[in-house]
Amino acid sequence: MRRLPLLLLPAIAVLGLLAAPALSLERWRPGPVDFTLDLADEGLERGANAGATYVSDPIQTPKRFDLMGLQWAESEKPVGVWLRTRDGEGPWSPWVEATNDEGEPASDGVWAGGADTFQARFTAPPADLEASFVNTTGTATRVQEAATALRGATNTAVLATVGSAVAWAQGASGPPAIVPRAAWAGDDCPPREAPSMGKVDMAFVHHTVSTNDYSANESGAVILAMCRYHRNSLKWNDIGYNFLVDRWGKVYEGRAGGIDQPVIGAQTQGFNSVSTGVAAIGTYTSATPPPAQVSAIASLLAWKLPAHGVPTTGTTTVRSLGGSSNRFPSGAQATFQRIAGHRDAGKTICPGDGMIAQFGSLRAQAAEREQPSSTPPGGATQAPPAGQPVSGEIHAPKLEIRRSDMVRSRRLLDVHAPITGRASGTAQVELHAARQRHTFDAPVNGQGRRINFREAIPAAQARLGTGILTIRYPGDADTRPQELRLRAANGRSNLELERPRLDGGVLRASGTVNPRATGVVRVAISYVHQGQTHVVERTAPVSGGRWKLAAPLPPQDTLRIAQRTGTVHSTTAYTGDFDARLRGEARSYQVLGAP
Repeated sequence: MRRLPLLLLPAIAVLGLLAAPALSLERWRPGPVDFTLDLADEGLERGANAGATYVSDPIQTPKRFDLMGLQWAESEKPVGVWLRTRDGEGPWSPWVEATNDEGEPASDGVWAGGADTFQARFTAPPADLEASFVNTTGTATRVQEAATALRGATNTAVLATVGSAVAWAQGASGPPAIVPRAAWAGDDCPPREAPSMGKVDMAFVHHTVSTNDYSANESGAVILAMCRYHRNSLKWNDIGYNFLVDRWGKVYEGRAGGIDQPVIGAQTQGFNSVSTGVAAIGTYTSATPPPAQVSAIASLLAWKLPAHGVPTTGTTTVRSLGGSSNRFPSGAQATFQRIAGHRDAGKTICPGDGMIAQFGSLRAQAAEREQPSSTPPGGATQAPPAGQPVSGEIHAPKLEIRRSDMVRSRRLLDVHAPITGRASGTAQVELHAARQRHTFDAPVNGQGRRINFREAIPAAQARLGTGILTIRYPGDADTRPQELRLRAANGRSNLELERPRLDGGVLRASGTVNPRATGVVRVAISYVHQGQTHVVERTAPVSGGRWKLAAPLPPQDTLRIAQRTGTVHSTTAYTGDFDARLRGEARSYQVLGAP
């Protein structure tokens, strides 16, 4: 048996120590490196480019960088800025306009993907100029580059053997596949403070004003670099965007706080508290975004907007909070499409002419894929209609949807929706399919305890064979309002469940659905406390035709339930599956175990 020379053992030990951090079941990422350069004394020459701008000399940096940005002192007039980069003696990148659209004395971060030289030009000479750099690919120095190559190869070998432990949020009913923050940030870009919550009335689409030449494997590094620039250099709380989408249609969670929450971002000045912001990674001033990227944004918003109880189509009017880069003064009422471009609200070209040209397709795709609203029955906190007594006489309507067939051959929508015998009047019904909205009223049969109808529908809707069905029961003197919004289709979801119960402040429920079903089952409980209807909703993932929920309630709800008027009622719904053509189904039960 041959033995290794003793002189090689120290070298092998060093290699082992270098490779050790990559021996993980999660995708290994090199640690980020940030650095700055003081450019206050850097001379600027008056040039002829872009209207006699001021141009710097090429400036070489002490380390290689992947993203850079500039900051300067406040000035009376806004300063426009362009950047270009190169690596070594390689060719220069194109000039990228990096003017910050939030009205700050700073540029946007520009992705270079490995460079050591940059050049800048300005519309006016900035004072106290400083450059910030971020390297997220492990190539800041030659030593780090060698360690990154070794660790990357080691980690790839480990994952090829045992697989990755990183999970994505995914579901055909519910959010599309979304890469979580943990996969691209880990602990490398923690928010400065807990996120603030607003509401989501609409969405703004952006582009990140970065190169379009990044690779599919670099998307996470691009986002991490952007996050660190926003947080560390611009002093924001976190990355500005709520979501980001790369050229290949992969969706990434942006600002922390929960993908299903109304997290306030820093993406459209004056309207951050009433919108969600989605950024396409790339520059689309003139370039056309890839179809996969547009399609992924559409799928994301087809889930995100209905998740907050608003449609993907139509307009909304919101109040501006003002700001120097805002087109609307503070207090002004501004009307936008539900899916709008950043330029509609801000003094910017974002998201670029190339992306704006795709908005017709984007909006149409989002409308076609629009998911049922997850707004719980009656809204989050809805008071009884004027004149109704605040007592146990205000009963839950117990609205269900058991059948919602679309009969193609006869162009009919066939619905069976049980409801309490106390209900009366009419319900408003809407079928949204094939880019059309068909609306009508359906009588409530209180004696028969149902809303049943067979409604003639447009031929295009019948051919599609699926759509979003909304039934709105307005309430009466004895019953509260309720709305259900589920998918209509011929495939049965076969939703079954044990009656939900409260067990020591924990909401428990379980059951089965069609084995082809994906996504989540939603369980919403409602109760009346001091004249207001309160609703708590939780979701349970579907796996192999089964689902199970065990979710603690907020302490304030547990206390209010103990002091409520009347019963605690539940609505359990599977909202349906577009791809499998499975219809949504809902069941209504009184909650067991309520104190």
